[in-house]
Amino acid sequence: MSDIAGVISELEERRAAIEKALTALREITSSQDEGQLRKRRGRPAGQKRTALTNSPQGASSPLKRRTLSAKQKQAISRAWTPERKRRFAEFHVQRMARLRGEDPSKALREYRRRKQTDATDSRSRKPSGRVRLKSS
Repeated sequence: MSDIAGVISELEERRAAIEKALTALREITSSQDEGQLRKRRGRPAGQKRTALTNSPQGASSPLKRRTLSAKQKQAISRAWTPERKRRFAEFHVQRMARLRGEDPSKALREYRRRKQTDATDSRSRKPSGRVRLKSS
């Protein structure tokens, strides 16, 4: 009987050692799987850095510079015409009058009258011709 008990205890020790080795191997393989699932940071392998020009700091390099299409340039040029600026200003005059609790149409009339008198005053103040300096 003692021989059988010795064999059993020896097999249980081996089983404990085998289970310990199996858990260690499972941890290694699971960490490798997680490492493969993680995204790699940075530039993809095989791509080289593009050389920037030796321009002073703050100057944009040709690689960074963004050009506008003809359609975008046209849209920008049409964006704030004098007419649109005037309408925008008049809209806000009326809006602010509403917020103050005043009559918006009266505020607009006063604004237009003020703009008209400012325009006539600025025309009369413009010097005509060259300015002559007194010679001593």
